[in-house]
Amino acid sequence: MITINLLPDIKKDYINARRQRNKVVGWSIFSGGVALGLIIISLIIITAQWVVVDRTRTNVEELNQELSAKEDVVEVLTVKNQLEVLPELHLQKSKINRLFEYLQSLTPQGVRLSSVSLDMDRYILEVAGNASSIRDFNILVDTYKATVYQLGPSVTLSNQDTEESSDESSDLSDPANAFSDVKSVMSIDAATQSANFRITIEFDPAIFDARYSTVDISTSGIADSEEQPDVIFDDSMENGE
Repeated sequence: MITINLLPDIKKDYINARRQRNKVVGWSIFSGGVALGLIIISLIIITAQWVVVDRTRTNVEELNQELSAKEDVVEVLTVKNQLEVLPELHLQKSKINRLFEYLQSLTPQGVRLSSVSLDMDRYILEVAGNASSIRDFNILVDTYKATVYQLGPSVTLSNQDTEESSDESSDLSDPANAFSDVKSVMSIDAATQSANFRITIEFDPAIFDARYSTVDISTSGIADSEEQPDVIFDDSMENGE
């Protein structure tokens, strides 16, 4: 009779199976640990990002409130609104080129200007030149003192393209003094009896205001009877603005 003992083989298979089980369990625990670590790290990163985003949102809201409190901030910050504001700003700027028209109409015969200075910050006009006689100098000073202006219709964005075709003689404002506080310094040339002078004048800024289509300048008294010269500047003119 032959007897076969299968216990060692079964025991060997059992041991191998337990080893495989331990390896699987070990790798499972390791993989689970790694996955758990990644999840924790991800949560930390996401939480940190939310903290940063929340802090940034708070800063943006504070800055937005600060900027919103500033006047005309939209016009300043956006290019679109800057472009939209440009036509209005154009109407608000001063028309300095009117100065030469005024000088041409206010300078009597016998007077030549050598320099002209216009200060738009202090509203000061300063002219210097030569008068052929004391009488011509006095006529010039009296002309400035007697000058009045009337404003024409105001220009808007809708009618600025047609301002030249408007009736300049209608809808004029009441007359007002164009100049004030006329101060002059004069010296007499003994040889020619001509007068070298410098006159400082305060002017009303409205006469250079581009928002009005026309500015009608007129004088009264002795200045009205004087013929206006074709040339008001001499060859020694220093500068003009």
